[in-house]
Amino acid sequence: IYMGGQDKAYKRNEHAAKWKVKLADLQKERGGYEHKVTIYPEDGHWMDKKDAEAIPWMATKTRNSWPKEVIWGKSGVRSERFYWVQGEPKGVFEAKVEGQVITLKGLWDSEMTLLLSDELVDLDQPIKVMADGQEVFEGKVERTKEAIVDSLKSRLDVSMAATASLKVKGEVAPPEPAKKEKPTVKKELAAKKEEPVVKQEELAAKQEELAAKQEELAAKQEELAAKQKELAAKQKELAAKQKELAAKQKELATKKEETTPKKESVE
Repeated sequence: IYMGGQDKAYKRNEHAAKWKVKLADLQKERGGYEHKVTIYPEDGHWMDKKDAEAIPWMATKTRNSWPKEVIWGKSGVRSERFYWVQGEPKGVFEAKVEGQVITLKGLWDSEMTLLLSDELVDLDQPIKVMADGQEVFEGKVERTKEAIVDSLKSRLDVSMAATASLKVKGEVAPPEPAKKEKPTVKKELAAKKEEPVVKQEELAAKQEELAAKQEELAAKQEELAAKQKELAAKQKELAAKQKELAAKQKELATKKEETTPKKESVE
């Protein structure tokens, strides 16, 4: 993700910053999720072509067309296919291959299609599919021309073309979302009864805090008054010294005048 820090339309800059944190957390938690997020603080939408630096970074990466593990989440509109899984899962869908066993999480009671290839499993041998703790398939899956055609129709990418496909349906009901407990009349009345007590305690705490601040302010004002008094005394002392110095300078000038010989005029 490359983003100008000043690209505020649709809060693009804020979303980019959030995804930077989210992707870093996912990479730390699960591994994978290789990413690079750069936000240029002073730039707007076009970033003065600085985002071109993404090209050499991407050139060092190689896509794995048949990863052994995929996690399919949803952010907005979801496509019908993600690597080797196809369908419309109800939430986050996870699929993992270990040997000849495929483990699915989040299938629940929906139906999905697994797009298979010898890059993923050995199609000459039986496979087992586990979904949310239940076995939903065990046996061989045949390679077919129809599977290849359908795969290319869904994604015209030869490297991702499946040679076999298997539809699986879950048998586990999805967990119900936690219900928020509706407050009863009795609880509402109890809450309202306790509310004034809470507010009084809150008010008392704020008054105590205000009193402490006022006391602190009074102490600072007293300290300031003492410093001002001290300053006035020093100014008075300085004025006295200046007066004393002026008197001494005057006295010195008088003595100098008295000791200086007067010149007599000759006619």
